[in-house]
Amino acid sequence: MSILATSGVAANAAAEVPIGYAIHLEGAAARMVGDRKVDQFDWGGAGTIAPELTIADRVGIELPLGAVVLSDGDWDPAGTMPSGTGYGIYALPGVRLRPFGRDGEGTVSASGIWLAGGAGPVYTGSAARFGADVRVGFDLFAGELIRGGPSLAYLQIVESGGPLPEDGRVLMAGLHGAFEPLPEHAPTPSSDRDGDGLRDRDDACPDEAEDLDGHRDDDGCPDPDDDD
Repeated sequence: MSILATSGVAANAAAEVPIGYAIHLEGAAARMVGDRKVDQFDWGGAGTIAPELTIADRVGIELPLGAVVLSDGDWDPAGTMPSGTGYGIYALPGVRLRPFGRDGEGTVSASGIWLAGGAGPVYTGSAARFGADVRVGFDLFAGELIRGGPSLAYLQIVESGGPLPEDGRVLMAGLHGAFEPLPEHAPTPSSDRDGDGLRDRDDACPDEAEDLDGHRDDDGCPDPDDDD
């Protein structure tokens, strides 16, 4: 998904990237937020593994599997047993988006930005509840196989009843890493299939060489020969 590229470039990129895969790992510090449950539970940690099927340069379908554990807080609701350590185990199928595509440049660039989110069951120990999450990150390094950087996530667990009818809201901040082989035809630092001096990732016509006639020579597409 590129929000800055022209429609022609976006269509080209999507057409030349075959289906691929990736495996994402995320580890984070976790903290409950909200009016009351923030005092019921204290700091903890979370971990997630998310296999992904990439269906385009900018879109993938993934299945995050993970767990969050929170230590006992200073407050327990009146009329309830002490809460103790809280935990949730979740499976949240969803999508992963890369607004600026992906490449193996190995440098800090906008292609490091990613967004992900999903929804599904969360098992909290006493019941299975519905949960949803959203995650965002920025990969500071990106090679042809490995990439990673900081990430931020928010998980909401819907409370189905009980003496404290407030959803569980968990904020997580940590690190993301991925084993993500670039598809065979994904842009790389040196790829220039038509040999016109413009990298495929910057070339709106990567299979047609720019004619360098002084008219729009920066888009990578040959211009029609006319008198205009």
